[in-house]
Amino acid sequence: GKDKRKAAIQRFLGAGVGAAAAEISTLPVDISKVRLQTQTPLLVDGRPVMRYNGMLHAMFRVSCDEGFFALWKGIGPALTRQVSYTGLSFVLYEPVRNFVAGKG
Repeated sequence: GKDKRKAAIQRFLGAGVGAAAAEISTLPVDISKVRLQTQTPLLVDGRPVMRYNGMLHAMFRVSCDEGFFALWKGIGPALTRQVSYTGLSFVLYEPVRNFVAGKG
């Protein structure tokens, strides 16, 4: 009843806060990883040169070239995905487990 509903809301909110904190703190690493994966060589004096030569260098270049907060581009969709996924996982896990196990 009411207690189960309150507990589910608390689990969703708690999981959401944790997921949001994790996403906010790790998105710069993800931005850096994607930039490294998708970069193409630039021609400098006729020689191919990579724009980024490592994760920290990519983070430094992005923040210098595009501004510090560019490391958090896409935070809205990322938070929507993580908070909803993690929150729903925490709320639905126990009832689904109990249903599959035949306990309710």
